[in-house]
Amino acid sequence: MPCEAALHEAAHVLMFDALGMKAGRVCCVPPVPNFTGRGSYQLCERITDPVVGIPGTLAGEVASRVFCHIDLSDAELQTDQDYFRGLTLEQRGGRSAPNFIECLEPLRTGWVKDWIEQYREVIFRLATQIEAEGHLEGRDLQSAITDAWGCVPRPAAETMKSCSKRELQKLGIPA
Repeated sequence: MPCEAALHEAAHVLMFDALGMKAGRVCCVPPVPNFTGRGSYQLCERITDPVVGIPGTLAGEVASRVFCHIDLSDAELQTDQDYFRGLTLEQRGGRSAPNFIECLEPLRTGWVKDWIEQYREVIFRLATQIEAEGHLEGRDLQSAITDAWGCVPRPAAETMKSCSKRELQKLGIPA
């Protein structure tokens, strides 16, 4: 099984890919004694739409929970939580950042979790490549993403965005 850091980053990259956002870089430092591992990703463009940003950002944390049974600490999720703090008050449905992050739990245990479980094989394929290479970017990353999807149909971005919008609206988040 790939390490938690690779699974976490693969889930981010693939969810963003399914939502129509292209990743430009992903890296992973696998675990060694006294170090749990760490990873990062960078998209080719800035996230401006919470309909894309929220599920793409949650995907890594949910993959860590589902596949590795790890609830990451706030410190370990700092980069992910920085995205949520950076949303405007209006984008958070009038909620403070801590309350907003907490209100996302139904997405973590519902739609995003279901998506992570449905595309488990795809996530594992990409995570295995990320862990083996340590760093993928540009064409190499896009090729790895295509290979990971393999014979599984890639979800249509517009369908994914519609699902995300519906789920966010259920939580009172303007989308």
